[in-house]
Amino acid sequence: MVASPNTYSPFSNPSLSVERGIRTLNRMANDGYITKERAKNEAIILNKKINEITSKQGFVIGTTINKAPYFIEYLRKQLEQEYGYNLLYQGGLSVSTTLNLKMQREAELALSKGLNRLNMGRKDKIEGALLAIEPTTGKIRAMVGGSGFSVRNQLNRTYQTIRQPGSAFKPIIYAAAIDSGWTLADTILDEPISYPGMDEGKTWTPQNYEGRWYGRVTVRKALEDSINIPTIKILDKIGPARAVIYGKRLGITSELHPYLSLALGAFDVSMMDMATVFSVFANGGLRVKPYGITEVKDRNNNILKKTVPFYECVLSKETAYIITSALKGVIERGTAQPFLGGQFSCDIAGKTGTTDECVDAWFIGYTPNLLCAVWVGYDRGRKSMGKNMTGAVAAAPIFLEFMKEALREVPKESFQIPDGIVFLNIDRKSGRVLSAEVSGFPEAFIAGTEPERKEIEEEKPWEKEDFKEEW
Repeated sequence: MVASPNTYSPFSNPSLSVERGIRTLNRMANDGYITKERAKNEAIILNKKINEITSKQGFVIGTTINKAPYFIEYLRKQLEQEYGYNLLYQGGLSVSTTLNLKMQREAELALSKGLNRLNMGRKDKIEGALLAIEPTTGKIRAMVGGSGFSVRNQLNRTYQTIRQPGSAFKPIIYAAAIDSGWTLADTILDEPISYPGMDEGKTWTPQNYEGRWYGRVTVRKALEDSINIPTIKILDKIGPARAVIYGKRLGITSELHPYLSLALGAFDVSMMDMATVFSVFANGGLRVKPYGITEVKDRNNNILKKTVPFYECVLSKETAYIITSALKGVIERGTAQPFLGGQFSCDIAGKTGTTDECVDAWFIGYTPNLLCAVWVGYDRGRKSMGKNMTGAVAAAPIFLEFMKEALREVPKESFQIPDGIVFLNIDRKSGRVLSAEVSGFPEAFIAGTEPERKEIEEEKPWEKEDFKEEW
Protein backbone atom coordinates (compact mmCIF):
# COMPACT_ATOMS: atom_id res chain seq x y z
CA MET A 1 0.00 0.00 0.00
CA VAL A 2 1.48 3.32 -1.08
CA ALA A 3 1.51 5.85 1.77
CA SER A 4 -0.41 9.14 1.26
CA PRO A 5 -1.00 8.72 -2.50
CA ASN A 6 -2.70 12.12 -2.78
CA THR A 7 0.09 13.93 -0.96
CA TYR A 8 2.84 12.36 -3.07
CA SER A 9 0.98 12.35 -6.38
CA PRO A 10 3.04 13.87 -9.23
CA PHE A 11 -0.18 15.51 -10.46
CA SER A 12 -0.85 17.46 -7.26
CA ASN A 13 2.62 17.79 -5.69
CA PRO A 14 5.37 17.11 -8.24
CA SER A 15 8.25 18.25 -6.01
CA LEU A 16 7.16 16.02 -3.11
CA SER A 17 6.67 13.16 -5.57
CA VAL A 18 10.26 13.43 -6.84
CA GLU A 19 11.64 13.73 -3.30
CA ARG A 20 9.74 10.63 -2.16
CA GLY A 21 10.77 8.71 -5.29
CA ILE A 22 14.48 9.44 -4.84
CA ARG A 23 14.28 8.54 -1.13
CA THR A 24 12.69 5.21 -2.07
CA LEU A 25 15.35 4.47 -4.68
CA ASN A 26 18.14 5.22 -2.21
CA ARG A 27 16.48 2.96 0.38
CA MET A 28 16.27 0.17 -2.22
CA ALA A 29 19.98 0.61 -3.01
CA ASN A 30 20.97 0.63 0.67
CA ASP A 31 18.98 -2.56 1.30
CA GLY A 32 20.61 -4.29 -1.67
CA TYR A 33 17.59 -4.59 -3.96
CA ILE A 34 19.24 -2.46 -6.69
CA THR A 35 22.68 -0.99 -7.24
CA LYS A 36 23.55 2.61 -6.42
CA GLU A 37 24.20 3.19 -10.14
CA ARG A 38 20.71 1.90 -10.93
CA ALA A 39 19.21 4.16 -8.27
CA LYS A 40 20.99 7.16 -9.79
CA ASN A 41 19.80 6.36 -13.32
CA GLU A 42 16.22 5.78 -12.17
CA ALA A 43 16.23 9.14 -10.35
CA ILE A 44 17.18 10.86 -13.62
CA ILE A 45 14.34 9.08 -15.44
CA LEU A 46 11.94 10.00 -12.62
CA ASN A 47 12.82 13.70 -12.88
CA LYS A 48 12.32 13.60 -16.63
CA LYS A 49 8.87 12.01 -16.33
CA ILE A 50 7.73 14.53 -13.74
CA ASN A 51 8.91 17.41 -15.95
CA GLU A 52 6.91 15.99 -18.86
CA ILE A 53 3.75 15.82 -16.73
CA THR A 54 4.05 19.33 -15.31
CA SER A 55 4.82 20.94 -18.69
CA LYS A 56 1.63 19.65 -20.34
CA GLN A 57 -1.00 22.33 -21.12
CA GLY A 58 0.60 24.76 -18.68
CA PHE A 59 -0.14 22.34 -15.80
CA VAL A 60 -3.05 24.30 -14.39
CA ILE A 61 -5.59 21.51 -14.15
CA GLY A 62 -3.01 18.89 -13.13
CA THR A 63 -5.18 17.10 -10.61
CA THR A 64 -4.89 13.41 -9.69
CA ILE A 65 -4.96 10.19 -11.65
CA ASN A 66 -8.77 10.38 -11.50
CA LYS A 67 -10.11 11.51 -14.85
CA ALA A 68 -12.70 13.77 -13.21
CA PRO A 69 -11.68 14.36 -9.57
CA TYR A 70 -14.13 17.19 -8.83
CA PHE A 71 -17.01 15.16 -10.23
CA ILE A 72 -15.95 11.97 -8.42
CA GLU A 73 -15.73 13.80 -5.09
CA TYR A 74 -19.11 15.43 -5.78
CA LEU A 75 -20.63 11.95 -6.22
CA ARG A 76 -18.71 10.44 -3.30
CA LYS A 77 -20.23 12.97 -0.88
CA GLN A 78 -23.72 12.18 -2.17
CA LEU A 79 -23.20 8.42 -1.96
CA GLU A 80 -21.73 8.52 1.55
CA GLN A 81 -24.64 10.64 2.75
CA GLU A 82 -27.19 8.31 1.14
CA TYR A 83 -25.67 4.88 1.85
CA GLY A 84 -23.24 5.45 4.71
CA TYR A 85 -19.52 4.86 4.99
CA ASN A 86 -19.53 1.06 5.30
CA LEU A 87 -21.75 0.31 2.33
CA LEU A 88 -19.97 2.86 0.14
CA TYR A 89 -16.46 1.59 0.80
CA GLN A 90 -17.08 -2.08 1.58
CA GLY A 91 -20.36 -2.92 -0.12
CA GLY A 92 -19.06 -3.47 -3.65
CA LEU A 93 -21.31 -0.78 -5.13
CA SER A 94 -21.36 -0.22 -8.89
CA VAL A 95 -22.16 3.38 -9.83
CA SER A 96 -23.12 4.57 -13.32
CA THR A 97 -22.75 8.29 -14.00
CA THR A 98 -23.79 10.95 -16.49
CA LEU A 99 -20.25 12.15 -17.25
CA ASN A 100 -19.07 12.42 -20.85
CA LEU A 101 -15.32 11.81 -20.65
CA LYS A 102 -14.58 13.62 -23.92
CA MET A 103 -16.46 16.68 -22.74
CA GLN A 104 -14.76 16.45 -19.35
CA ARG A 105 -11.34 16.50 -20.96
CA GLU A 106 -12.28 19.45 -23.15
CA ALA A 107 -13.66 21.28 -20.11
CA GLU A 108 -10.39 20.83 -18.20
CA LEU A 109 -8.33 21.97 -21.19
CA ALA A 110 -10.57 25.00 -21.83
CA LEU A 111 -10.42 26.15 -18.21
CA SER A 112 -6.66 25.53 -18.07
CA LYS A 113 -6.06 27.60 -21.17
CA GLY A 114 -8.35 30.39 -19.99
CA LEU A 115 -6.85 30.62 -16.50
CA ASN A 116 -3.30 30.51 -17.90
CA ARG A 117 -4.20 33.52 -20.01
CA LEU A 118 -5.86 35.41 -17.16
CA ASN A 119 -3.11 34.68 -14.62
CA MET A 120 -0.21 35.66 -16.84
CA GLY A 121 1.92 38.16 -14.92
CA ARG A 122 -0.24 38.07 -11.78
CA LYS A 123 0.97 37.40 -8.24
CA ASP A 124 -2.43 36.33 -6.94
CA LYS A 125 -4.18 33.49 -8.69
CA ILE A 126 -7.53 33.91 -10.40
CA GLU A 127 -9.69 30.83 -10.00
CA GLY A 128 -12.45 29.50 -12.21
CA ALA A 129 -15.02 26.77 -12.71
CA LEU A 130 -16.96 25.19 -15.55
CA LEU A 131 -20.16 23.16 -15.46
CA ALA A 132 -21.82 21.56 -18.48
CA ILE A 133 -25.25 19.93 -18.32
CA GLU A 134 -27.78 18.49 -20.73
CA PRO A 135 -30.71 20.92 -20.31
CA THR A 136 -33.34 18.47 -21.52
CA THR A 137 -32.49 15.89 -18.82
CA GLY A 138 -30.34 17.61 -16.19
CA LYS A 139 -27.46 15.19 -16.76
CA ILE A 140 -24.08 16.65 -15.73
CA ARG A 141 -21.76 16.12 -18.69
CA ALA A 142 -18.64 17.89 -17.41
CA MET A 143 -17.60 19.42 -14.10
CA VAL A 144 -14.39 21.29 -13.31
CA GLY A 145 -14.57 22.92 -9.89
CA GLY A 146 -11.30 24.86 -9.99
CA SER A 147 -7.77 25.15 -11.29
CA GLY A 148 -6.47 22.03 -9.57
CA PHE A 149 -7.81 19.30 -7.32
CA SER A 150 -5.32 18.35 -4.61
CA VAL A 151 -5.18 17.16 -1.02
CA ARG A 152 -4.99 20.80 0.07
CA ASN A 153 -7.60 22.22 -2.30
CA GLN A 154 -10.73 20.28 -3.10
CA LEU A 155 -13.18 23.21 -3.17
CA ASN A 156 -15.68 22.63 -5.95
CA ARG A 157 -16.77 26.06 -7.14
CA THR A 158 -19.59 24.68 -9.27
CA TYR A 159 -21.74 24.05 -6.19
CA GLN A 160 -19.83 24.65 -2.92
CA THR A 161 -19.44 28.42 -3.29
CA ILE A 162 -21.89 31.24 -3.92
CA ARG A 163 -20.97 34.39 -5.84
CA GLN A 164 -22.76 37.42 -7.22
CA PRO A 165 -23.96 36.69 -10.77
CA GLY A 166 -24.03 40.30 -11.97
CA SER A 167 -25.96 40.73 -15.20
CA ALA A 168 -26.31 36.97 -15.62
CA PHE A 169 -29.29 37.36 -13.25
CA LYS A 170 -31.11 39.72 -15.64
CA PRO A 171 -32.92 37.05 -17.72
CA ILE A 172 -34.87 36.11 -14.59
CA ILE A 173 -36.12 39.69 -14.28
CA TYR A 174 -37.00 39.89 -17.96
CA ALA A 175 -38.89 36.58 -17.76
CA ALA A 176 -40.99 38.06 -14.95
CA ALA A 177 -41.48 41.21 -17.04
CA ILE A 178 -42.66 39.25 -20.10
CA ASP A 179 -45.20 37.47 -17.91
CA SER A 180 -46.27 40.90 -16.61
CA GLY A 181 -47.21 42.08 -20.10
CA TRP A 182 -43.96 43.56 -21.43
CA THR A 183 -42.68 42.72 -24.90
CA LEU A 184 -39.21 42.89 -26.42
CA ALA A 185 -40.42 45.76 -28.64
CA ASP A 186 -41.54 47.99 -25.74
CA THR A 187 -39.26 50.93 -25.07
CA ILE A 188 -37.94 52.58 -21.94
CA LEU A 189 -35.75 55.62 -21.36
CA ASP A 190 -32.16 55.01 -20.36
CA GLU A 191 -31.17 58.08 -18.36
CA PRO A 192 -29.43 59.07 -15.12
CA ILE A 193 -31.66 58.15 -12.19
CA SER A 194 -31.48 58.19 -8.40
CA TYR A 195 -33.42 56.41 -5.67
CA PRO A 196 -33.40 58.28 -2.31
CA GLY A 197 -33.47 56.47 1.01
CA MET A 198 -32.35 53.11 -0.36
CA ASP A 199 -29.35 52.17 1.81
CA GLU A 200 -29.49 53.42 5.39
CA GLY A 201 -31.20 56.56 4.14
CA LYS A 202 -28.61 57.21 1.43
CA THR A 203 -29.45 57.96 -2.19
CA TRP A 204 -28.67 55.18 -4.64
CA THR A 205 -27.51 56.37 -8.07
CA PRO A 206 -26.93 53.29 -10.24
CA GLN A 207 -24.76 53.52 -13.33
CA ASN A 208 -24.46 51.78 -16.66
CA TYR A 209 -21.18 50.13 -17.60
CA GLU A 210 -18.65 52.84 -18.55
CA GLY A 211 -21.17 55.50 -17.50
CA ARG A 212 -22.84 55.57 -20.93
CA TRP A 213 -26.48 56.47 -21.62
CA TYR A 214 -28.47 55.19 -24.58
CA GLY A 215 -31.66 57.24 -24.51
CA ARG A 216 -34.85 55.40 -25.42
CA VAL A 217 -34.17 51.73 -26.06
CA THR A 218 -36.25 48.62 -26.67
CA VAL A 219 -36.47 45.93 -24.04
CA ARG A 220 -34.57 43.63 -26.40
CA LYS A 221 -31.64 46.06 -26.67
CA ALA A 222 -31.62 46.56 -22.90
CA LEU A 223 -31.14 42.82 -22.40
CA GLU A 224 -28.82 42.20 -25.36
CA ASP A 225 -26.49 45.04 -24.35
CA SER A 226 -27.01 44.43 -20.62
CA ILE A 227 -27.98 48.05 -19.90
CA ASN A 228 -28.52 48.54 -16.17
CA ILE A 229 -30.88 51.52 -15.91
CA PRO A 230 -33.72 50.12 -18.08
CA THR A 231 -33.46 46.83 -16.19
CA ILE A 232 -33.74 48.63 -12.85
CA LYS A 233 -36.73 50.63 -14.12
CA ILE A 234 -38.46 47.47 -15.32
CA LEU A 235 -37.79 45.75 -12.00
CA ASP A 236 -39.18 48.78 -10.18
CA LYS A 237 -42.40 48.58 -12.20
CA ILE A 238 -43.03 44.84 -11.92
CA GLY A 239 -41.92 44.85 -8.26
CA PRO A 240 -38.73 43.30 -6.82
CA ALA A 241 -40.80 40.76 -4.87
CA ARG A 242 -42.03 39.32 -8.18
CA ALA A 243 -38.44 38.87 -9.35
CA VAL A 244 -37.61 37.04 -6.12
CA ILE A 245 -40.52 34.68 -6.73
CA TYR A 246 -39.31 34.01 -10.27
CA GLY A 247 -35.74 33.48 -9.11
CA LYS A 248 -36.87 30.83 -6.64
CA ARG A 249 -39.26 29.28 -9.13
CA LEU A 250 -36.60 28.95 -11.81
CA GLY A 251 -34.03 27.35 -9.52
CA ILE A 252 -32.24 29.75 -7.12
CA THR A 253 -31.93 28.10 -3.70
CA SER A 254 -29.87 30.75 -1.90
CA GLU A 255 -31.42 33.75 -0.17
CA LEU A 256 -32.78 36.60 -2.31
CA HIS A 257 -34.18 39.91 -1.09
CA PRO A 258 -36.76 42.11 -2.87
CA TYR A 259 -34.41 45.02 -3.54
CA LEU A 260 -33.81 46.92 -6.76
CA SER A 261 -30.18 45.78 -6.65
CA LEU A 262 -31.51 42.42 -7.88
CA ALA A 263 -31.34 44.05 -11.32
CA LEU A 264 -27.54 44.12 -10.97
CA GLY A 265 -27.27 40.57 -9.64
CA ALA A 266 -26.12 41.78 -6.22
CA PHE A 267 -27.02 38.60 -4.30
CA ASP A 268 -24.93 35.44 -4.00
CA VAL A 269 -25.90 32.34 -5.97
CA SER A 270 -24.25 29.04 -6.91
CA MET A 271 -23.20 28.03 -10.41
CA MET A 272 -25.38 24.92 -10.13
CA ASP A 273 -28.42 27.10 -9.46
CA MET A 274 -27.64 29.44 -12.35
CA ALA A 275 -27.24 26.47 -14.69
CA THR A 276 -30.64 25.23 -13.52
CA VAL A 277 -32.23 28.62 -14.25
CA PHE A 278 -30.84 28.85 -17.78
CA SER A 279 -31.82 25.25 -18.51
CA VAL A 280 -35.44 26.35 -18.00
CA PHE A 281 -35.11 28.74 -20.95
CA ALA A 282 -33.40 26.06 -23.05
CA ASN A 283 -35.98 23.44 -22.10
CA GLY A 284 -39.17 25.32 -22.98
CA GLY A 285 -40.07 26.34 -19.43
CA LEU A 286 -39.43 22.97 -17.75
CA ARG A 287 -37.12 22.90 -14.73
CA VAL A 288 -35.10 19.77 -14.03
CA LYS A 289 -32.54 19.31 -11.27
CA PRO A 290 -28.95 18.58 -12.44
CA TYR A 291 -27.68 15.15 -11.40
CA GLY A 292 -24.61 12.97 -11.85
CA ILE A 293 -25.67 9.43 -10.88
CA THR A 294 -27.87 7.40 -13.22
CA GLU A 295 -27.81 4.07 -11.41
CA VAL A 296 -26.39 2.35 -8.31
CA LYS A 297 -26.14 -1.46 -7.94
CA ASP A 298 -24.90 -3.61 -5.07
CA ARG A 299 -22.37 -6.44 -5.43
CA ASN A 300 -25.20 -8.83 -6.32
CA ASN A 301 -26.31 -6.62 -9.21
CA ASN A 302 -29.46 -5.47 -7.42
CA ILE A 303 -30.51 -1.94 -8.38
CA LEU A 304 -30.43 0.32 -5.35
CA LYS A 305 -31.08 3.54 -7.21
CA LYS A 306 -32.13 4.60 -10.68
CA THR A 307 -32.44 8.32 -11.43
CA VAL A 308 -35.39 9.43 -13.53
CA PRO A 309 -35.48 13.19 -14.26
CA PHE A 310 -38.34 15.02 -12.56
CA TYR A 311 -39.73 17.90 -14.60
CA GLU A 312 -41.66 20.86 -13.27
CA CYS A 313 -43.25 23.45 -15.53
CA VAL A 314 -42.20 26.80 -14.07
CA LEU A 315 -42.49 29.04 -17.15
CA SER A 316 -44.64 29.01 -20.27
CA LYS A 317 -43.06 27.73 -23.46
CA GLU A 318 -43.72 31.11 -25.03
CA THR A 319 -41.97 33.14 -22.32
CA ALA A 320 -39.02 30.73 -22.34
CA TYR A 321 -38.70 31.20 -26.09
CA ILE A 322 -38.92 35.00 -25.86
CA ILE A 323 -35.99 35.02 -23.40
CA THR A 324 -34.04 32.58 -25.56
CA SER A 325 -34.65 34.81 -28.58
CA ALA A 326 -33.19 37.79 -26.72
CA LEU A 327 -30.25 35.76 -25.43
CA LYS A 328 -29.47 34.67 -28.98
CA GLY A 329 -29.16 38.38 -29.67
CA VAL A 330 -26.58 38.72 -26.87
CA ILE A 331 -24.26 36.56 -28.98
CA GLU A 332 -25.30 37.90 -32.39
CA ARG A 333 -25.33 41.64 -31.57
CA GLY A 334 -24.88 42.25 -27.84
CA THR A 335 -22.21 42.09 -25.16
CA ALA A 336 -20.82 38.69 -26.25
CA GLN A 337 -20.72 39.44 -29.98
CA PRO A 338 -17.04 40.49 -30.15
CA PHE A 339 -15.96 37.12 -28.74
CA LEU A 340 -18.69 34.67 -29.78
CA GLY A 341 -20.45 36.20 -32.78
CA GLY A 342 -20.22 34.03 -35.89
CA GLN A 343 -18.36 31.26 -34.04
CA PHE A 344 -21.16 28.69 -34.07
CA SER A 345 -23.02 26.95 -36.88
CA CYS A 346 -26.06 26.17 -34.71
CA ASP A 347 -28.64 27.98 -32.60
CA ILE A 348 -26.98 29.25 -29.43
CA ALA A 349 -28.01 31.72 -26.72
CA GLY A 350 -26.30 33.07 -23.63
CA LYS A 351 -25.65 35.90 -21.19
CA THR A 352 -22.61 37.64 -19.81
CA GLY A 353 -22.38 38.54 -16.15
CA THR A 354 -20.03 41.07 -14.52
CA THR A 355 -20.15 42.42 -10.98
CA ASP A 356 -18.96 45.83 -9.77
CA GLU A 357 -15.26 46.49 -10.40
CA CYS A 358 -15.00 43.19 -12.32
CA VAL A 359 -14.85 41.07 -9.16
CA ASP A 360 -16.79 38.20 -10.76
CA ALA A 361 -17.10 37.33 -14.44
CA TRP A 362 -19.64 34.86 -15.85
CA PHE A 363 -20.85 33.47 -19.11
CA ILE A 364 -23.75 31.03 -19.29
CA GLY A 365 -24.84 29.81 -22.69
CA TYR A 366 -26.78 26.99 -24.26
CA THR A 367 -27.98 25.17 -27.35
CA PRO A 368 -31.09 22.95 -27.27
CA ASN A 369 -28.89 20.03 -26.16
CA LEU A 370 -25.99 21.42 -24.13
CA LEU A 371 -25.59 24.16 -21.52
CA CYS A 372 -22.30 25.49 -20.17
CA ALA A 373 -21.69 27.88 -17.28
CA VAL A 374 -18.31 29.51 -16.64
CA TRP A 375 -17.21 31.64 -13.67
CA VAL A 376 -13.85 33.28 -13.00
CA GLY A 377 -12.66 35.46 -10.12
CA TYR A 378 -10.58 35.53 -6.96
CA ASP A 379 -11.60 33.11 -4.22
CA ARG A 380 -11.36 35.48 -1.28
CA GLY A 381 -12.86 38.90 -0.72
CA ARG A 382 -14.24 41.30 -3.27
CA LYS A 383 -11.04 41.75 -5.23
CA SER A 384 -11.11 43.20 -8.74
CA MET A 385 -9.53 41.20 -11.54
CA GLY A 386 -8.76 44.48 -13.28
CA LYS A 387 -10.45 47.02 -15.50
CA ASN A 388 -12.47 45.57 -18.39
CA MET A 389 -12.29 42.01 -17.03
CA THR A 390 -15.94 41.49 -17.90
CA GLY A 391 -17.85 38.29 -18.47
CA ALA A 392 -17.31 38.75 -22.21
CA VAL A 393 -13.54 39.19 -21.85
CA ALA A 394 -12.73 36.76 -19.03
CA ALA A 395 -15.38 34.00 -19.16
CA ALA A 396 -16.78 33.89 -22.72
CA PRO A 397 -13.47 32.73 -24.33
CA ILE A 398 -13.41 29.72 -21.96
CA PHE A 399 -17.02 28.97 -22.91
CA LEU A 400 -16.08 29.16 -26.61
CA GLU A 401 -13.02 26.92 -26.17
CA PHE A 402 -15.16 24.25 -24.52
CA MET A 403 -18.31 24.48 -26.61
CA LYS A 404 -16.67 24.40 -30.03
CA GLU A 405 -15.32 20.93 -29.15
CA ALA A 406 -18.12 19.65 -26.92
CA LEU A 407 -20.82 20.38 -29.51
CA ARG A 408 -19.27 17.69 -31.70
CA GLU A 409 -20.76 15.23 -29.20
CA VAL A 410 -24.39 16.41 -29.49
CA PRO A 411 -26.87 16.77 -32.36
CA LYS A 412 -27.22 20.26 -33.84
CA GLU A 413 -30.81 21.41 -33.48
CA SER A 414 -32.71 24.70 -33.56
CA PHE A 415 -34.72 26.12 -30.69
CA GLN A 416 -38.34 25.07 -31.16
CA ILE A 417 -40.77 27.93 -31.77
CA PRO A 418 -43.98 27.39 -29.78
CA ASP A 419 -47.33 27.69 -31.53
CA GLY A 420 -48.16 30.71 -29.37
CA ILE A 421 -45.35 32.83 -30.82
CA VAL A 422 -45.93 35.30 -33.67
CA PHE A 423 -43.42 37.46 -35.50
CA LEU A 424 -43.85 41.07 -36.61
CA ASN A 425 -41.58 43.23 -38.72
CA ILE A 426 -40.42 46.09 -36.46
CA ASP A 427 -37.96 48.94 -36.38
CA ARG A 428 -35.16 47.73 -34.10
CA LYS A 429 -34.52 51.18 -32.58
CA SER A 430 -38.04 52.41 -31.87
CA GLY A 431 -39.91 49.10 -31.61
CA ARG A 432 -42.59 50.37 -34.01
CA VAL A 433 -44.30 47.94 -36.33
CA LEU A 434 -43.30 48.28 -40.00
CA SER A 435 -45.05 47.11 -43.12
CA ALA A 436 -43.89 43.83 -44.59
CA GLU A 437 -42.32 45.68 -47.55
CA VAL A 438 -39.95 47.70 -45.34
CA SER A 439 -36.66 46.24 -44.17
CA GLY A 440 -36.85 45.63 -40.44
CA PHE A 441 -36.33 43.04 -37.71
CA PRO A 442 -38.59 39.99 -37.17
CA GLU A 443 -39.45 40.40 -33.50
CA ALA A 444 -41.02 37.58 -31.51
CA PHE A 445 -44.22 38.20 -29.52
CA ILE A 446 -46.51 36.03 -27.47
CA ALA A 447 -49.76 35.93 -29.41
CA GLY A 448 -52.09 38.62 -28.11
CA THR A 449 -49.33 40.95 -26.91
CA GLU A 450 -48.17 42.19 -30.31
CA PRO A 451 -48.53 45.99 -30.76
CA GLU A 452 -51.27 45.75 -33.41
CA ARG A 453 -53.59 44.13 -30.86
CA LYS A 454 -52.63 46.16 -27.82
CA GLU A 455 -52.53 49.92 -27.45
CA ILE A 456 -49.24 50.32 -25.63
CA GLU A 457 -49.67 54.04 -24.95
CA GLU A 458 -52.98 53.33 -23.25
CA GLU A 459 -51.84 50.46 -21.04
CA LYS A 460 -48.14 51.07 -20.37
CA PRO A 461 -47.43 53.98 -17.98
CA TRP A 462 -43.75 54.08 -19.02
CA GLU A 463 -44.90 55.03 -22.56
CA LYS A 464 -47.01 58.01 -21.49
CA GLU A 465 -46.14 61.58 -22.38
CA ASP A 466 -43.80 62.29 -19.47
CA PHE A 467 -41.57 59.37 -20.51
CA LYS A 468 -41.21 60.30 -24.16
CA GLU A 469 -38.40 62.83 -23.98
CA GLU A 470 -35.28 61.40 -25.63
CA TRP A 471 -32.09 61.59 -23.63
